[in-house]
Amino acid sequence: MAYQVGDMVLVPSSMLENGDDYPFALHRTTVTEVAARSIKVTQSDGSASAFIATSKCHKNIGICIINVGDNATEAALLDPLAKSLLQFCRLLMSDDYIRLLKVRSLAELELVWRPNAAAYSHVLLVGHGSGTEFKFAVDGWVGPARLLQSCGSQ
Repeated sequence: MAYQVGDMVLVPSSMLENGDDYPFALHRTTVTEVAARSIKVTQSDGSASAFIATSKCHKNIGICIINVGDNATEAALLDPLAKSLLQFCRLLMSDDYIRLLKVRSLAELELVWRPNAAAYSHVLLVGHGSGTEFKFAVDGWVGPARLLQSCGSQ
């Protein structure tokens, strides 16, 4: 991925001076210099960082946690697991980049997924699954072909 001066990026806070002082593991900042496969970014104090490998940087990150309810175990098992994932993700980056959704049917999933799919680079599905299917409360066991049909192949 090519970077240019002025691009907004997320870089590991540990790669910056005083990295322990940043509130999240990934810090959103601006590219100030580009050289081969490395970039410099603006640190929180306004100074330029040392060169950081572009392989450690990200232009766009979005995490969508989708809790697929089943009515039977969601209150005691699925909801706490989804909330744990959400809290872990909040250590990585601010809430601006993370969304937790709860669905119980393919129709609900399609309703929330299609207009927002481009915003997410990572999707975490929380629910019951087998080696070949995923369980929805309303639709029962759903295979990958039907899931892709509902969500589109983004």
